[in-house]
Amino acid sequence: MPATHRRAPLAAALPFAVLGSLIVATDAATAALPERCVTVDGGTGRQFVWPVGGWVSATHQYPGGAPHDGSADLGAPHLTPVRPARDGVVREAGWSDPGGWRVVVEHPAAGGYLHRTVYGQLTALGDVKAGDAVRAGDSLLGYVGRTGRADAPHLHFAIRVRAAGEPVNAERTAVIPDVSTGTWVEAGRFVPGVYCGLGSVAEPVVQPFAVTTVDDVTVHAGPDVQTDPVGTLPAGATVLVVRSTDGLYQVSADGRTLGWIPHSATATGAAPLTGVRVTAAPATVRGAPEPDGEPIGSVPAEAILTTFGHSGRWWRVQWQCDRTTTGTAAGTGDTGGCPAAGPDGFAVKYGWLNMAEAVRVDGFVARTRRAGLPVYAGRTVDGAERPDPGLQVGALTGEGTAFTVVGTWNGWYLIQAGTLTGWVAGWYTAGRQ
Repeated sequence: MPATHRRAPLAAALPFAVLGSLIVATDAATAALPERCVTVDGGTGRQFVWPVGGWVSATHQYPGGAPHDGSADLGAPHLTPVRPARDGVVREAGWSDPGGWRVVVEHPAAGGYLHRTVYGQLTALGDVKAGDAVRAGDSLLGYVGRTGRADAPHLHFAIRVRAAGEPVNAERTAVIPDVSTGTWVEAGRFVPGVYCGLGSVAEPVVQPFAVTTVDDVTVHAGPDVQTDPVGTLPAGATVLVVRSTDGLYQVSADGRTLGWIPHSATATGAAPLTGVRVTAAPATVRGAPEPDGEPIGSVPAEAILTTFGHSGRWWRVQWQCDRTTTGTAAGTGDTGGCPAAGPDGFAVKYGWLNMAEAVRVDGFVARTRRAGLPVYAGRTVDGAERPDPGLQVGALTGEGTAFTVVGTWNGWYLIQAGTLTGWVAGWYTAGRQ
C-alpha cells in the first residue's frame, strides 16, 4: 500500500470553531434550504476542487438517466490518491455497506448552511480518522478503488448540503453544473458551481504521486499521443504525476518535467496489481488466509479477480458477492458477506483465495469511460503485434462497456469483447477492474 502521511492540525486556520464533536459556523444562522443550494448556479465560486483526476462516469444521473446518489463518479486507476475538495474536519472514516471504504468531511458555511463531501468506494483509507482537520488538495483521505457497490475503480464523490438545525437525513446532494459523463476532470482544479454560504478558497498545490511504468512507453511533448515524441521511458521506471488530462499524465523525474504518457501504461502503488483466474468450480473465498477461515462466499470457475497481495499460499482478492454467492459471514465489513440490500444487491469486498484454486494471469477486465470507443486492427511490427490506428474494425458503443484485456503495449490494450478483438486506447478506461 502506498505510504501515507498526516499533516499538523489545522483548526486554527479553519473559518469555524471546533467544540468537542460539534462544529459550529462562526456566523451561522438557522435558515431554510433554497433549491438553488442543490441545483447549483453555473460558473465557479472557487469553493471546491476536484479530489482526484479521472473520467466522469456519472453525474447526479447515470448514463441513460437513472438517478445517482452522488454528485459525480470519477473513474481513475486503482490506488490513485484521493485528497479533500475543501478544508474541513473528518466526520466519518470507515467501512460502509454499500459505499465501501469511505470518508466524510464536514464544511460549515455562513448563512446557516452545512456542507459535507463524501469520498466512497475507496480501496483503503489514508491516515485519517474522525475529528481530523484536513486540507484541500493535500491531506490523504484514501485511494481510488471499487469496494462496496461498484463495477469498476472510481471515486464516488458527493457534495451534500443542509440548513443548520436540520438532521443529516435531510441533506440534499448538490448537482454540479457543466459536467457531463465521458469528460476528464483534473485533481486540484475548481469544481463548477456557486455553493451557498461558502467562501472562495485559494487554489491548492496538489501533491504529486508516484507511478511505475508497466510497459516501455513513449513520452509526448503535449497532452495528446499525436504530439511529437520526446523520449521513451522503460518498463519499471518510477515517475511523479504532476498534472493530468484526458487519461494522460504529465510526469517528472529528478525535478525535471519529462512530458505526457498514457495512464494505462502505468501502475500506482508499491507494485503493479496482478490478477488470478479461478480454476476450481466454484472456489471458496474465506475471511482469513487459513484452511479453517470462515467461508464468506464463492466465485465461479474462470472468473478473473484482482489481487492485493498474498499471505503464504493465499491470495488476497477482490470479489463481487451477491445473494447467490455469499457464505456464512455477516454482511458487514470489507471481508463480511453481502449486505441484504434488495434482490439485486451486491458488493465488492476482500477475501482470501487458496492458491491451489487459481492461477496467475496477465489478462484483466476493464471498462470504457467514453462512449463509442474505436477498436482498431493489429499489425505485425518486428515480429510483435501492434495497433493500427488507421484501420478501425469496430467500436465499444456504451460508456462503461466491459471487456477483457489480453495484451498491452505503450498504453494501448489488446482486447476481447464478445466476438470483437482488437486494440483500444487504454487511457480512455480506468484500467484494471
